[in-house]
Amino acid sequence: MTEKRQRWRLILRAAAIGISLQSLTPCCAQDDRQSVHLRPASQSNSANIPNVADGSAVAQPTAPSNFEWWTSSATHTLRHNASVVDVDVDSLIYDALACSAKIQAIHENVAISETGIASARAGFDPRLFMESKFNRLNVPTGSSLDAGFNVDRLIENNWYYNGGLRRRNYQGGKWELAQKYGTRDSNSQFFFPPDQGNARLSLGYTQPLLNGAGGAYNRSLIVLATLDNKISSDSFIVELQDYLLTVFETHWELYRQRTWMLQKRINLERAQDILKHLEQRRQFDAYESQIAQVQAAVTTRIAELVQAETAIRNAESRLRAMVNSPALLSNRESELVPSESPTRHAFLVATPDALVTAMECRAEVDQAFRELEAGSVRLNIAKNELLPVLDVVLESYVSGLRGNYDVGQSWVDQFSVGGPSYTAGLIYEVPLGRRAGKAQLQRREAECRQLVNQFRALTENIAADVEIAVRNVDTAYRVMNAKEQSLVAANANAHYFHRRWDLLPGDDRAATFLLQDLLDAQDRLLSAEDAYVQSQVGYVMSLARFKRATGQLLQCESINP
Repeated sequence: MTEKRQRWRLILRAAAIGISLQSLTPCCAQDDRQSVHLRPASQSNSANIPNVADGSAVAQPTAPSNFEWWTSSATHTLRHNASVVDVDVDSLIYDALACSAKIQAIHENVAISETGIASARAGFDPRLFMESKFNRLNVPTGSSLDAGFNVDRLIENNWYYNGGLRRRNYQGGKWELAQKYGTRDSNSQFFFPPDQGNARLSLGYTQPLLNGAGGAYNRSLIVLATLDNKISSDSFIVELQDYLLTVFETHWELYRQRTWMLQKRINLERAQDILKHLEQRRQFDAYESQIAQVQAAVTTRIAELVQAETAIRNAESRLRAMVNSPALLSNRESELVPSESPTRHAFLVATPDALVTAMECRAEVDQAFRELEAGSVRLNIAKNELLPVLDVVLESYVSGLRGNYDVGQSWVDQFSVGGPSYTAGLIYEVPLGRRAGKAQLQRREAECRQLVNQFRALTENIAADVEIAVRNVDTAYRVMNAKEQSLVAANANAHYFHRRWDLLPGDDRAATFLLQDLLDAQDRLLSAEDAYVQSQVGYVMSLARFKRATGQLLQCESINP
């Protein structure tokens, strides 16, 4: 692609989303694709860093040092006596690329479309043809000129073989080189010499001048097949990114389910500690109603823990099915342990740069451009086919004839006896009204207008995707910080109720109500912990979706499509 073509291509893309030419000028002198990378917030002082503390005049609780106590446990084994397989995002993505049956099935579409190119080029391959026929003629004569005097029926035996080569060139011309052999005998008195053997070598060429002429028209099927192959490649990249994004999401869903189970387990242990304490004081100041109240909470939390364990197994099964890695499928009972935790770093995202990058890197844009180019090729085909047929026809041949079925000598005579014959002429044909050609042209013009409108809609959707992705990154980071503060507050609240319950006499009726407040505070702490982990995973996913929105998901994973 020349620099001038690349510049206009970039200008057209930018114009579709309302970006000024001045902002694009530096990009055109660089590489074909400009990337917008997520940068840590610490690398810039002038950027608008998403921070929950913006305008926060109210003092926030200080997070305890161990408020993310589940982080280390979530990246270690949780099941006893189970084989462990460590997984991370990079290894899962590369295993999916190598082993996933879904990805391989999608990629076959590219291989299938490649066959169309060879098929289109095969239309210009030389063709070998052969034909042989025997014809016996036995008809009554209606005149003495048919076969001579006193001959009632004309009887002839005619056999011939014709073979040679045909080929169509890139300008639409067709040539044919053919050698014909034959024998012929007849009872006609005018037939001489008898028992003929004949040979004829011919060369013919037909060249269209209007309809069907020109290299652009005759190469159009190859161009369309090539564009179709590139469109299939772009479609593969789109589907590949979507699939890898799903793998990414499933990995972090597994991490979240593991932390959820850990949080459920600790929440159960809190209730069990309270129950144990009450049972030890059963003979002193603990009410049976209090014990029953805590027993109900313990039973409920056990059921929730069982559900959490099942959710982990389900996430592992989904991950195995998506990746299809032999290491994961060899033992379906093995425990998949994430080896990394979600990032909490703030990243800078500039919307204008992201829009330009999306227009350069999104495979959907390349796909739409190629569909527009294919539509333009079909339109030119329709314009050419609207022209009348005007062909130049040229033919020349040499021939030989011998008796006694001497085909060999007749073949020699075609080069040594006499001279060549030749034919030259024009063929003209035009349908009256040309309704079919006009209808086809109108259809192609409508298809081109449709493709232009589809491209405009695509660019608007991509711009919306990028803007939403940028806002989601900022929002997810702010939500994560807010959930952190909420977790700190819930932790302090649960600690407060626990201390009050420890200090209040057990035989006081107020202790029963305080016990329920303590159990509720523990449940709120559990919900806050889960909400915080969900916000962490949501932030990581927002970064991944931003990469997908700008078309850089494969580049960020160092994957060459």
